[in-house]
Amino acid sequence: MVVDIGWTEPDLVDFDRRGPDLVGVRRDATLDLVTEALVPLVEHRLTVDPAHRMVLGQSFGGAFALEARMRQAGGVSRGGGQRVDLERF
Repeated sequence: MVVDIGWTEPDLVDFDRRGPDLVGVRRDATLDLVTEALVPLVEHRLTVDPAHRMVLGQSFGGAFALEARMRQAGGVSRGGGQRVDLERF
């Protein structure tokens, strides 16, 4: 199963919003939203094996995914980022 989260803006490049949400000052709040609200909601509605919980992302989302994996937030057992410029963070 894949659960996708994103923004409603038509422009895919919105650094002013996505940057702070994923790698900036609101990163912890976004991680809390995913681990404390989204994961429990999905697991309440669907049969999910927590041992296979994974977080993935690209660019800012990839940096966010790597951070979530390093913290093992929400029981994340696997994670990865694609096209992440770690030198920027």
